[in-house]
Amino acid sequence: MKKKILVFTLVLCWQSNAMAIANCPQGTTENVDCWSCGVDCTAYLSNIKDEAGNIVKVSGTETASQKLTVIGTGDMQNYSPVCDNGCSSTSPWYTFRDSITDIKVEGLDSVGGWAFSFMNKVSSVELSEGLKEIKTGAFFENSSLTSIEIPDSVESISDAFNDCGLLSSVKLPSSLKTLDASAFSNAAIENIVIPTSVTSVSADAFGNATSAGGYYSKSKIINVYCNEEIANQCEAAVQWKRDLGKEVNVIPYQKDGHQIFYNNHWYNSANDILFGTYLKKRVYTVEEAQKVSKKTGNTFKLRYK
Repeated sequence: MKKKILVFTLVLCWQSNAMAIANCPQGTTENVDCWSCGVDCTAYLSNIKDEAGNIVKVSGTETASQKLTVIGTGDMQNYSPVCDNGCSSTSPWYTFRDSITDIKVEGLDSVGGWAFSFMNKVSSVELSEGLKEIKTGAFFENSSLTSIEIPDSVESISDAFNDCGLLSSVKLPSSLKTLDASAFSNAAIENIVIPTSVTSVSADAFGNATSAGGYYSKSKIINVYCNEEIANQCEAAVQWKRDLGKEVNVIPYQKDGHQIFYNNHWYNSANDILFGTYLKKRVYTVEEAQKVSKKTGNTFKLRYK
């Protein structure tokens, strides 16, 4: 039985252009297997243990929980979905999908297309600073994922979290520029803040009522906090849900210098709106103070709004 599993893994790696490698990175002595996933990219599995050193089990099963770590530089390679009486991914670790509960991506510029799709036991995803792009289908149908914090270096999110049915908490990065079609279609997100850096929001970012069978109409989006400068794009992104007779709100905020003004309060970032962590008064940078304040000697007398 062990030989059969090994053969299947090697065949899968060959099909996805990801060769199995003999030596895993230093400090990963408990790996099930490890693979090359790009020119300078290595992926490996390791068992998750509790504080007592016991191997943690996948919820409801006797299978060991495992962490998939993908580490390297440059772009991660892209994979593909294969749909024939059910769907799968050509990624070499897909065969271990029933044991992988945690994913960590470290040092890479991008998460490859369809890299972690159809991995229904994954409940935790950690993405490192420096990541710039999350590509199509990267986390498609991760049905156990409930939250994601995207690092403040990512500039583009394609249709990466489509059909993550339990995904209810998303923190978008202050570096984000574009939110593409189906980025969060069919997710459980009710409230989301679009950062001030975003200049483009697809009309299908949160769903599309015209998809076959109304598939994307399951989106739970209710409130979208959006920079007033792109409020029209945010309105278009939720119009499909209004057409279905569902309640949904676009709540505009203002960007003033390096801070946010919303509901008579100042915030350091757009994401702080959801947490209610507002500032007691407007705080100026030195550059802003020079523009709005009266110079008195070598200092400025600041006027707070």
